Amino acid sequence: MGENETTIKLELTPLVLTRAQVGTLLQVPEDTVENLHRTGQLSGLKIGKHLRWWPEDVRKFAESLANNERTG
Repeated sequence: MGENETTIKLELTPLVLTRAQVGTLLQVPEDTVENLHRTGQLSGLKIGKHLRWWPEDVRKFAESLANNERTG
């Protein structure tokens, strides 16, 4: 690289999450993520034929589990 050249590192936060990413965040198998969606416990959205989740929805879901655990 020359003296006047700079490197720009672009880090993007995904707008939506895949089943694998949600599973990693929740530390559960991908099938569990699918089951949570199928049973209406974790809302998602379809983009074409792909199912995706909003990060905020995943966070709220995890918080609701934690709240239920504390009060349960």
